[in-house]
Amino acid sequence: MIQKLLATARRTMPAAMGTMATKDVHLNSFKSAQWQDFLEKYGISRMFEHLDKAAHLNLCQVHDIWMTATKQSITWDEIDAFEQTCRDFVRDYEKIYYHNDDT
Repeated sequence: MIQKLLATARRTMPAAMGTMATKDVHLNSFKSAQWQDFLEKYGISRMFEHLDKAAHLNLCQVHDIWMTATKQSITWDEIDAFEQTCRDFVRDYEKIYYHNDDT
């Protein structure tokens, strides 16, 4: 019985812990809050093999910025780390997409 259930669920079963289902038929009906939640949880991992390493790390930085900026409260230590992450993001973004061109 369990083997039959696993076989039928294989199409939508996540490949690993912390990843989304392989085929989610509900994505077309998502509302904005659901898309936000989806992108916060799975956006980085879904883009892993579609971007080069530097661009993926830059996406991770902007994800960290977003998650910190939308928290309900933040400590002074987190503000310092947030400030550094913002600086790193801008520096790395310019390296990747503008090749440090000042124009």
